[in-house]
Amino acid sequence: MIILSSLSITKGHSQSINTEKTAFINFLKRQYEQEKYEGIKLIEDYDKTYIISILSLSNKTYPSSNIMFRVAKVKATQQIGAYIDGTQISSDLLIRSTESEDSIKVEKVEIIREHSNSFTQNVELLTHFSKKDRTDEVVFIYGKEIEVKR
Repeated sequence: MIILSSLSITKGHSQSINTEKTAFINFLKRQYEQEKYEGIKLIEDYDKTYIISILSLSNKTYPSSNIMFRVAKVKATQQIGAYIDGTQISSDLLIRSTESEDSIKVEKVEIIREHSNSFTQNVELLTHFSKKDRTDEVVFIYGKEIEVKR
């Protein structure tokens, strides 16, 4: 009997966490649809503060969804780390064109260099979805609970 009651308490608690998380994610999606804002946001929810990283990537740029998801996580982690601890970032855009008899092929490669003394852990993918106006772009929303000094 004791085991069954402890299982039902645990199940009820986990359902409320998932319900709260789902409501939070839906709030973030609605807010994105209204503002179309990308970058870092701080969101306070009662006794918790979250740092949210919102970014979009074109799925045409990446050969597979695995690579696109990995790039999104690296960029989100970089944004959050830069906000929390500061970083130095530089990027170069290389454009290479090759000409054949009847066409010109243009290839773009972005090289991002980051120098940081921080290491951000536990950045979680909260949700991803296609943009309504550009179906070839995917919006990623990552988040991390942080402690704010008051």
